[in-house]
Amino acid sequence: MSHEEKIPLSSSYTDATIEEVYDLITNTDLWPMSWDNAKKVEMFDLMIEHYQRTEQYEKCAELQRRLEQI
Repeated sequence: MSHEEKIPLSSSYTDATIEEVYDLITNTDLWPMSWDNAKKVEMFDLMIEHYQRTEQYEKCAELQRRLEQI
């Protein structure tokens, strides 16, 4: 099952959740302690896909910059 099937990325709840995670990542670089780099990369990829679909390219660029630092 793909992540699109698991998480309906078009829902308002998911949009709000992604925004919260974006704020945490970009403002505090706060991650769950149990997450390794592979899990972080997966989250970045999901978020970048979401922001590409919603045409929020500035956020894509910021996430891509942070992804390259992992």
